[in-house]
Amino acid sequence: MYGLTPLTGLLVPRMVLGNDHPEAPRGKPVPGPVVQLLGGRLSGKSAVLRDLEAQYTGRTPTASVDLAHPGFGQPGLADVRAHVGSTGSLVTHLLFLLAARLGADVPGMHRIEFPRLSLGLLMATAWRPLRSDASGEDEEGGEGDEGEEGVLPADYRRELERLGTWLEQMQPNASRRERRRRFAALFDVLVTHLGAVTGLPEPISGLVVDTARPLLESTGLDEAPFSWWGARMRRRGVHHSSNLWLLIAFHAQFRGEDTRIDAEEDLVAAFLDDIDAYYTRKRLGNGAKRPLILLDNVHAEPGRALLRLLLPHYDLVTTRPVVVATQLDDGREPRPGPLALLGQGWPDGGAVRLALPPLSQKNIRAMLTGRGLPASLQWPVARFSAGRAGCVRHLVDAARGEHGLSPAPGTAGDAGSYADELLLRLLPEADTREDLTLLAPALDSRAAHRLWRARTPPRVRTPLEAEARFVALSRELAAAHWHRRPWPWPSGELVEGRAPFVADQGLRTLLLHRLTASASEEAAGRWTRTHLFLRSLYNLRELPPGAAEHSVPYLHHTLALHDLASVVRCLHHRLTRSGPEEWLAAVNAICAAPRPPAGVVPVTDDGLGCPSCETVHHQEAHDMVRRLVTYVWRHSGPLAPVPTTDELPDTFHHVSVQLHSHNRERGVIEALARVWYGALRRGVQAPHLPPPRGVEP
Repeated sequence: MYGLTPLTGLLVPRMVLGNDHPEAPRGKPVPGPVVQLLGGRLSGKSAVLRDLEAQYTGRTPTASVDLAHPGFGQPGLADVRAHVGSTGSLVTHLLFLLAARLGADVPGMHRIEFPRLSLGLLMATAWRPLRSDASGEDEEGGEGDEGEEGVLPADYRRELERLGTWLEQMQPNASRRERRRRFAALFDVLVTHLGAVTGLPEPISGLVVDTARPLLESTGLDEAPFSWWGARMRRRGVHHSSNLWLLIAFHAQFRGEDTRIDAEEDLVAAFLDDIDAYYTRKRLGNGAKRPLILLDNVHAEPGRALLRLLLPHYDLVTTRPVVVATQLDDGREPRPGPLALLGQGWPDGGAVRLALPPLSQKNIRAMLTGRGLPASLQWPVARFSAGRAGCVRHLVDAARGEHGLSPAPGTAGDAGSYADELLLRLLPEADTREDLTLLAPALDSRAAHRLWRARTPPRVRTPLEAEARFVALSRELAAAHWHRRPWPWPSGELVEGRAPFVADQGLRTLLLHRLTASASEEAAGRWTRTHLFLRSLYNLRELPPGAAEHSVPYLHHTLALHDLASVVRCLHHRLTRSGPEEWLAAVNAICAAPRPPAGVVPVTDDGLGCPSCETVHHQEAHDMVRRLVTYVWRHSGPLAPVPTTDELPDTFHHVSVQLHSHNRERGVIEALARVWYGALRRGVQAPHLPPPRGVEP
């Protein structure tokens, strides 16, 4: 957990281990807030939860659920959404699961029981038959329909009806013996059929029956769980002298469309109050650890619903569970990292949103060398991953494989390539991966839109569908969990915005790698057609290909076509007509061009000559421009090694001397020798080589 020690090694232990616990780190333990970890896909959010689960399972009651998974990420649990209806919701199913996990045996601790929650869940999910058809009518009659979807077994339905009739006629002083007999008959059949009622396996749903049965059969109705529900229902405006009657009436609150959210709020409050009631003064004095709830992907339902219901009641209980949740970054509010938070103080309630920091070059190097891999791999790993912890781990594992981090053999869509495997997790939808791979070379949204209209996939049948699809792709890329890093374009270039259409550097690198990994003629032809089309969008004056006045984005796509001759001719022409800062910015953006597939034939001399090469001296300068572009471009690919010390001085010395003698700008020498030299040695690549500052044209 690189960079997260303040969270996993200090803050969470303080909250879980409690005041003055001998295992707590030094410092005053305090009750904490709900911790929300924000980051992009594969940023390491889930890994943090797995690490915490491994630390605390068996030491304290721990529940870990994945809210983006149909079965909450639990082995053997099917899609719970199939059982959501008038007698259940995603929230109730989640509470069933959390209670079962937190109620499991932990060495050295008494089991946590959930009497309030169990009574409420029983009333909400097992009290009335499921609706059987779209009409919404309850299935009241008929014989055994056990095999029919949506209909409860006949014997269970019959006992419900009998108990319901008795409850309607029940007097406040009804005998405990009669109540025990009637509820016992219901529980006898409920134990057998609870799976059909809730859709949950017995180890999960059985806890509710085990807890609720003795309460309903024998406990006095003035005991705390019944009194709690009585007070809760009276607060909702439902009145009766019997707490049991008020508890039974809760099912009507749950079934009502207008009152369902209120009922779910009551269930979440019961869950928290049960935990608070478990931690008596004696148990707290003996150092009982707090329960730990790990919620992955709370941006999905029912995560949003659970947090919305939990937070208002969270600060009202004295002893609360420790909750750590993860979600995709939504771009809202300041999101300090764990280290920054330590300096600001640790709040004792509410919710705190922490941004997961990307892994640094130092972190990546440590991961590689710790696994016996060369430190030089830190550069390609960093470029493909953009610091995403999940991507880094996958690439480190790939580097230990047979092929290492070389381009994958086969087609660009080879599922076995490490790039495709990362994209599968970053962009789970297949059509989105294909569409963004097509659009990845585009330098701005306008160019991407034109390319999309010209190359719309056959599965998109109408222009209206095509427009809607492009809007959806743009919306996906605009999400806050993708990182937008602008390019330092020279002023006056015809680029919409400052960042490419796919602005997330790591994602764009992976998408372009898909396009270039294949050496087939088909891949080379597709690449050539795409970049010819894209560069034409930046040739508004309709200049011929051999002209020396082409724009920077035009030359970017020209270099992607491996036409070095045209690029050098235009840059030599610009060198005589622009200041060094503008000229170097042009080189920076042009050399960010992706290297083409192996099947694209390079053009080093097109025979058209250079209008700026009037003398031998100028021809030497032309050659130095070519050497500079070749050198920077070669070291700006994702798999390029960092240049060695003995390569750099010779190349930069000759280039800077020639440019100085041709342009008479000392700032060019200083920029190349000091700024770019050091940046390339640190692994910086075009287009992010730092522009020289304070250079006077």
